[in-house]
Amino acid sequence: MESLFLQKITHNGEELPQALVITATFIEGIKLNAPKLIINFADQDNDITDTFKVTNGSELVVTMGDVSVESGDSFEESFIVLAPPKKVGDTVLVEALQKDVYTLKLHLNTPKFFVDKSPSQILKALMPNKKTNVLGVVGRGTFHIHNSITPSMMLEQMAKELGAVVYYSRGEFYVVSHNYIKRKAQDLAYEYSNPQAENIIYGITTPFSNNLMQRHTVRDYQMWHENTGIIKSGAAATRESLTSVGKDRLATLNSMVLPIMISHCAGTTAIKPITKIGFTLHRFNEELLVNESLPDEQIAIEVKHHQQGYKYFCQITTGVLSE
Repeated sequence: MESLFLQKITHNGEELPQALVITATFIEGIKLNAPKLIINFADQDNDITDTFKVTNGSELVVTMGDVSVESGDSFEESFIVLAPPKKVGDTVLVEALQKDVYTLKLHLNTPKFFVDKSPSQILKALMPNKKTNVLGVVGRGTFHIHNSITPSMMLEQMAKELGAVVYYSRGEFYVVSHNYIKRKAQDLAYEYSNPQAENIIYGITTPFSNNLMQRHTVRDYQMWHENTGIIKSGAAATRESLTSVGKDRLATLNSMVLPIMISHCAGTTAIKPITKIGFTLHRFNEELLVNESLPDEQIAIEVKHHQQGYKYFCQITTGVLSE
């Protein structure tokens, strides 16, 4: 697609020239390590650091979107620069994390305790000025943030215990249960090796080893019951782990989203975290036989929006829920 994904970049109220942007990548995902923004600027005269004073800890306000199409979305985000801009020849690389997610990764001065609270109550206490969406999550829990963990670490553990994912996307926080994702209707349909399709993917790779991933992460989680003693989840795992969760949550601790493939398509803001995509993968022949070796429905785990010059395209990592 011939368009600019980055519409506007400002620092301290001053707009940075779009002409200096060589490449930009905006990354969305289903964990609290995103959204991220990586921009490579042309900077022969050190304008980014010397004139516009962009440095470690700077706040960038960025407007993004695919406004060239009728169904496109446009949104604004604030980012915190994570390190001093890296100068390489006549270019400079700036890496930043969305401001609210960045805040959740900072250690608190005093501990916080959440006793018998819902995910919505916990997120609203941590981020009172942000909209929170809790989809399909049932239950409450007791969680605390002490000196050795950050709020984001606690939220990720909360999501794991509740069989859910927690993430930030386009101005809002989400806690979405795996069951909700499983029941979710298909949002978009894409085809591979069919130039006549409405939505086309241009390349597929499958670099993931889910057997290795599950072998590394799946454990036989156990709890202690005062009357019956040790209660096990019964998972087929070589490692055991004693937890403080209730019996009803032992099985959910091994539930996860497994990445299946990486694909590329024309730039679009219609794809975002947990978008459910239907894939029709044709073989390279005249009959266009369907390739059934990969799941025909997958969810978006990570979306990378790339801008290079006036070209805008996406790289999507998709996957399925573990059985």
